[in-house]
Parts: sequence; C-alpha cells; structure tokens
Amino acid sequence: MGFEPEHAQWPPLRLARVSRELVSVVVVSPLLLREFNNQEEDEVRSVGRSIGLDVHRDFCEVAIAQDGEVRSSGRVDTTPERLELFGASLHPQDRVALEVSGSAWEVARILERHVARVVVVSPADTGIRQARAKTDRLDARTLARLMAAGELDAVFSPDEGCRVMRRRLSRREQLVRARSRAKNEIHAVLVRRLVGRPPVSDLFGVKGRRWLAELDLPLEESETIDACLRHIEFLDSEIATVERQIASEALRSAEIRRLMSVPGGECDLRGELHGRGRGDPPLSKPPGAHRLPGS
Repeated sequence: MGFEPEHAQWPPLRLARVSRELVSVVVVSPLLLREFNNQEEDEVRSVGRSIGLDVHRDFCEVAIAQDGEVRSSGRVDTTPERLELFGASLHPQDRVALEVSGSAWEVARILERHVARVVVVSPADTGIRQARAKTDRLDARTLARLMAAGELDAVFSPDEGCRVMRRRLSRREQLVRARSRAKNEIHAVLVRRLVGRPPVSDLFGVKGRRWLAELDLPLEESETIDACLRHIEFLDSEIATVERQIASEALRSAEIRRLMSVPGGECDLRGELHGRGRGDPPLSKPPGAHRLPGS
C-alpha cells in the first residue's frame, strides 16, 4: 500500500472562529480629592486620633493611634487628680477606648468631658484575652488600633441616676445573700444535732426564735445560733434601710413610676436596672407606693 494523502482544510481551524465572547469594558474615572488647607488637615488628623487605655488599679497604660501608626505613650496614675490632668492634655476631638472593669466607669466619667467620645467595651469583643502575647502595653495598643479602625462597639452606658440605683440594688443583693448564709448556718446546726423540722412556718419569726431558745444543744452550737440570730437582726435593719432608699428614689422617677404601673412592673424594674430575674425577693414598698400619684 502506498501513502495516500488525507484531505486537509486550509486555512487551519482557529478557536477564535469557533467561539467568541463579548467583553464589556468599563472605564472608571479616578476619585478626585479636593485640597485641604492647613486648618482642615489639622481637623482631619485630630478626628483620626484614637487613644487606648489599659486600666489597672494603680495605673493606666496609654497608647495613641494617629495617621496609621500606633505608639505607646507611658502610664498615668489611676487617681482623680492625675486623670484630670491627663484629660486636660487631650484634644476635644480625641476618642478614648477602655475595657469594662471595676474602675472603668469612674475613669470614663472623668475623661468624657475632655474628649469627643469615651467608649467602654466588653473584654469579650476585643480579642485581647485570646492573644498569645499579652502585656499592658500590647493591650493598650490593641484598643487604640481597634478604636481607630471603628471595630469597637460600646456597651450600655447608664446615666448617673441609673448607676446609683444599680449600686443600691447590688448592695441589697449582697445583704440578702449574707442573711441567707446566716440562716443556712442555723439550719446546718439543726441537721448536725439530728433536730427534726421546726413546728413553726417561720423559723426566724417570734415563735421560731422562742423554739430555738428552748432547744437543748451543746454550748458551741448554741453560741453559733445566737451569733447568727444577731447577724440576721443587723442585716434585716440594713436591708430595710437600703430598700427605703430604693423606694424613695423610684417614686421620684417618672419612668420608674410608669413601669411600676404595669402588672409585674416591680420585677421588670429590677431586671431593667440590674439584670435580675423574677425569682428575686420583691422589694418592700412604703405605704401607698402601689398607687400612682393622682390615682
């Protein structure tokens, strides 16, 4: 068999002739920025300055973010006088960020009248706890950097009236817990000495105290019961005092009186101001507190 040439097509097949795609071209004009004078440049620079504070009991570590750079700026003593001097040295358009701590609200109160904004953030939102390298200086720099990037969300900042109410409610909660511990200690004595259930409904009322005094217990157990009863009496007086202060302050607030007019308003009021649940013991009210003025 000889060589037989195959049929060939000319010109050769080109992919461009088989498939064609239409491509749209979009021309984007560059962004035109107007020129700023020196005064406007200073304003833009001051708005972009963010300050991070790592607050401790004795000092605050300071870091400043400005023009894309973050630098440490030393420490400030955590005293009202030093914080006032530090706040006076800041620009009115500066922004300050710090984490929630025991003294964070007082630091924020001192600085907020010197700067444009004070942001108190939750430590869970900053990522500082999960950082591998964790120092006071690095924490302050992280806060300043996040503040400059606009990535910090402030927690709820109550006004002074709400702060006072929260502190009083918190004190009442601690007093009630201390009273419960004293009562539980008396119940523990009865369990240790195999004493049955008391024949009264209220062990710490008049009849219950009389029943406790008639029990035949060892000397150390009687001393424990007597000490706990004295402690309970003292705590009862303290709880009554702080409850009168809370009720008096609540009746002077139009918002709280409006909230108390709703059924179940007392429990909702405690939950709104202090984040407490419906299972907490209710506050005792002065005579006529259940009625609104003019009703």
